Amino acid sequence: MIFFISSNNLFGQEIINYTTEDGLPNDIIYNFHQDNNGYLWFGTDDGLSKFNGKYFTTFTTKNGLYNNYVIDVKGYNEDTLAIATWGGGLHLFTKDSLIKPIKNDFLKINELLIYKKDIYTYFGNNIFLYKKIKKDWKLVSFGIDTTKSYVENPLKNQTISPRVSKIKEDLFFHSNYKSGLHDSKYFEGVSILTNNKKLEYRFSHLNGKVISTITNFNNSFIAAEGNKLIFLNEEKILNEEVLNFMGFNIIKIIPLNKEELLLLSSDKNSFKELYLYHLKNKKIINVREKYNINSTVSDFGLDFENNIWITTNGSGVFQIPNLKTGILPVVKDDAIYKMKYYNDKLYALSPGYLWEIKGNKQKKIKLNAFGKGLHVYKNKLYISSFTQKDTLLIDNNIIEIKGLLNYRDEDFVISSQESLVINGKEEKRIPNSINHILKTETHLIFSTGLGLYLLNKKTNEVTSLDFKELQNTQITKTIKKDDALWVATNKGLVKYKNNKIERFTVDEGLLSNNIKDILINDDEKLWIATSKGVSVFDGVSFVNITKEENLISNNVTSLVKNNKGEIFIGTTAGISVYNTKKEIVEQPPPIINVYQDNSSFTFDVISYNSSNSLFSQYQINNEKWITTSANKVNFNNFKEGNYSFQLRAKKPNSVWQYSESYKFSIVIPFYKKKIFIVLIILIIFGLSILFIINQLRKSKKANKKLKNAIEEQEQLEKKLNSVRENIAQDFHDDLGNKLASITVLTDLLSGKITGENEKKIVYKIQENSDSLYKGTKDFIWSLNSKSDNLEELVTYLSDFGEEFFHKMNISFKIQKEIATNISLPYYWSRHIILIFKEAMTNVAKHANAKDCEIRFFCDFKVLKIQLLDNGKGFKESDLKFTNGLKNMQLRAVKINGDINISSTEKGTLISFNSKLPKRGS
Repeated sequence: MIFFISSNNLFGQEIINYTTEDGLPNDIIYNFHQDNNGYLWFGTDDGLSKFNGKYFTTFTTKNGLYNNYVIDVKGYNEDTLAIATWGGGLHLFTKDSLIKPIKNDFLKINELLIYKKDIYTYFGNNIFLYKKIKKDWKLVSFGIDTTKSYVENPLKNQTISPRVSKIKEDLFFHSNYKSGLHDSKYFEGVSILTNNKKLEYRFSHLNGKVISTITNFNNSFIAAEGNKLIFLNEEKILNEEVLNFMGFNIIKIIPLNKEELLLLSSDKNSFKELYLYHLKNKKIINVREKYNINSTVSDFGLDFENNIWITTNGSGVFQIPNLKTGILPVVKDDAIYKMKYYNDKLYALSPGYLWEIKGNKQKKIKLNAFGKGLHVYKNKLYISSFTQKDTLLIDNNIIEIKGLLNYRDEDFVISSQESLVINGKEEKRIPNSINHILKTETHLIFSTGLGLYLLNKKTNEVTSLDFKELQNTQITKTIKKDDALWVATNKGLVKYKNNKIERFTVDEGLLSNNIKDILINDDEKLWIATSKGVSVFDGVSFVNITKEENLISNNVTSLVKNNKGEIFIGTTAGISVYNTKKEIVEQPPPIINVYQDNSSFTFDVISYNSSNSLFSQYQINNEKWITTSANKVNFNNFKEGNYSFQLRAKKPNSVWQYSESYKFSIVIPFYKKKIFIVLIILIIFGLSILFIINQLRKSKKANKKLKNAIEEQEQLEKKLNSVRENIAQDFHDDLGNKLASITVLTDLLSGKITGENEKKIVYKIQENSDSLYKGTKDFIWSLNSKSDNLEELVTYLSDFGEEFFHKMNISFKIQKEIATNISLPYYWSRHIILIFKEAMTNVAKHANAKDCEIRFFCDFKVLKIQLLDNGKGFKESDLKFTNGLKNMQLRAVKINGDINISSTEKGTLISFNSKLPKRGS
C-alpha cells in the first residue's frame, strides 16, 4: 500500500508499507538487516524473511529453524548470517541452509552483536557470549563485577551486565539501558576490555555520564545519555543537545546525512519511538506519528541506497524511499503538448487552452480552437491551431493563426495547412507533416513525419538526408550542437556529423526510443523527452528522470529552459520544473547477484527505490549487449565452444553496474554432433544401398527362376498342346471313323428291315450314334489347342447356333465386342460350349421363341457371354426338371464364373460372367 505524502526533502514523496498481503509471513517484525549481497532480512513471529525488492522468501522450522520466533538477524561473515530465536537459541544461516552451532541451545535470546568470530547476545538483562574455539562453539554468560573485572559464568548477583557496541573494529562497553538506574554507577562513560580482563575508560571526557549508545559521525562520535545527545571527538566533548522527549532513552543512532540523524528511543517498558532530528534547525519529527504508523516501532535501518526501513510490532515493514530531487510540480492534471519560454513567462498549450505562468502567478487562456504549435517572432507569440479564422488576436502580443504549423523569420513565412506554403508559394518537395523547423546560417531544416529535409536559403534547393536511419522516420525535432545535428526520432536519438550517422537507443541507456523533444542546457548536456521520462546525456552516458524522481508523469511531451537555470518539463499530466543549478542526484547503481548453473544463469538485480524501472542487459563474448526483462537466461542451445557471460544493470538515474565475467562451455553430446549425425546418415544410406543391392540380386534370381519357369511352362504347354492334338487326331481317326461306320451300317440295315419294332431299334441306334458322334466331335475340338483361343470359341458357338436354330426356323443373331483375341485357360472352352449348347437346346424346346441372340464381350479382365430370346419365359418354380440349369451353374463355377438367369413373359436372358486369370497364373 502506498500513501502520498507532502513531506520535507528527507522523506521524498511516498512511504511504502509491506505486509502479509505482499508476502511477509507475519506483520510482527522485530528487526532489519541488509547482507553483503544487498538482500534484506526480517525477523518475524513466523520465521525469517528474505526480500530482493520484488518478492519475499520465508524460512521456517520446515527449513531447519528450531523456533519460528526470529528476534534478530546479523551478518556473521561474508556469506553467513547469525540468527537469534526466542526459545531456539542461536542459528547460523549459510547458502540457504540453517545449522545450530550448539544443539542443546534453547535460550530466548534477542539482540546480536558480532565481534570477530564471537557473538554477543542478551537474555533479559543478562549478556551471553557464543565463543568459537576452532570448529566448536561454547556458550558462556558473563558480567562485570564491582572491580570492573570481566567474570565468566558469574554467580547470581555477583556481577551486572553491560551493553556492548562496536565501532569499526573496537568493542565498547557502556550502560545497559534495560538494567535500571541502580546499576548506572558501575557503567559511567564508555570502556574497553583490556588484555587482563579489566574495563578501562575509552573516553575520559565521558566519565560520570551514563551512556546508552555510541556511534561514529563525521570523523568523530555521537553518544547518548537519556534524551541527550553528546558530540565528541577523541579529546573532548564538542557539544551537548537535550531533545524534547522526556522519559525516553536514546538507544540507537544512525546518521542519515551530515545534517540529519535518525534516533530510536525507548522508555522503561521498552516502548520505542523513531525520530528525525535536524542538527541545524533543531527540528524533531516523530516518524511514527508523521506517517500514521499505528503499531509501535521495533527497529529501523538504512539500505545501500539510503532508503529508510522501519519494522513494527503489528503493521509490517515501512520503507521511506530516498528520492530527493530538485523537481517540483508547476501545473497538475492537465495535458501539455507544446511549451515556449518568452518575455520572462512560460507558455504551454493544453487542449483548447494556453497557460501563461510567471513565478507563482498562473493564467489559463481559452483558445478559439485546439492549439498545435508555438512560435515567437518580433516580440509576438504565434499559436498555430485548428481555428477557422486566418488570424485571431488574443491580446496585443499573442496571435492565434490557422494551421498545423506557422514559422516566421526575416526571410521566410511558412504555414502548413492542407499543403505546405513557403512565402506564398505551395511547396511540394517537402512533406506537409512538419513537426519543427530549425534555422541555421545556410539552411532551414525541416523535421517531418517522413524524414529530414534541408532548404538552402540562397538557392532554394531542397535535399533529403539520405540515411536509412532517417528515411521514412518520424522526426520530432532537430537541434545543432558542436557542428553536429542531434535528431529526435521515434526510433531513438541520432547524431549527424561529417556525413556520418550515430544512433543512441534503449540499448545505450535511453529510457525510450520514442523521443518527443530535445534541448541543450547551459552545461552542454542534452535533455531528451521520451514517452517514459527524461534522459539527460552528457555525451558518454545517460542519467534518467522518471516519476520515481518526482516527475508528474513519465509521458513527457515538451522541454523548455529559462535564463534562471530552470528546465520546464511538460507531460500529459502537467508541468514539472527542475533547477539545473542543483546537481542531478545520481543514485547508487543496483546490486547484481548472479548464480551460475553450467550454461544457465539466474540473477537478482536489486534496487529498493527503483525496482520497477531497472534496466538490465547481458553480453556474450564481448559482443553486443542484449536487453532482458527476465531474471534467467539459458544458453544450452548455443553451438559447441567456450563462452563468457556478463550482466550489467542500471537505474534510471544511476551509472551502469557490471557483474563479474562468468565462463561456460557448451559441449554437445557425441550423438548430437553433426559429424555423428552425418556418419549415421551415411551408415543408413550404405546399409540401404546394400539392402537394395541384395534385393536386386534376389529379384534377379527370382526373375531368372520365373523366366525359367515361364519357359518350362511354355515347353509344357507346347508338349500338352502336342499331346492334345495327337489325342484329337487319334480320336478322330479311330473313334470317329468307327462311329461314322456305325451310322452307315445302321442306314443300310434300316433299308432291309421291314418290321416296325426292328426299325425303331435301328432308329434308336442311329440316333444315339449320331449324338455320340457329335459329342465326340465337340470333345475332339476341345482337345485341340486352337480351341483355347477366344475367337475359335466364338466361331464355334456362332456356327453351332446358326445351324441349330436354322433347322428350328428361329432367327439367330450374333453380337461381338472383343478387344483382342486371347487364349483362354485350358478346358474353359469345353465348359462354355456345353453351357450354351444346353441353353440353346432349352430355347428350342421350351421357349417358343422366334428370335435368339448371342452376345460376346471381353476387355482383358472380364469375359461375358449372353444368350437372349423373345420367348414366353419361365418360372423356376414351375420347372419339373432343373438338372440342366444346375449343370450349367456347376460348369460355370468350375471355370471361376457364374450364371445369371433373368426370365419374364417377354423372354429370357442367360448371362455367363467370369474374371479372366492373369497371364501366367
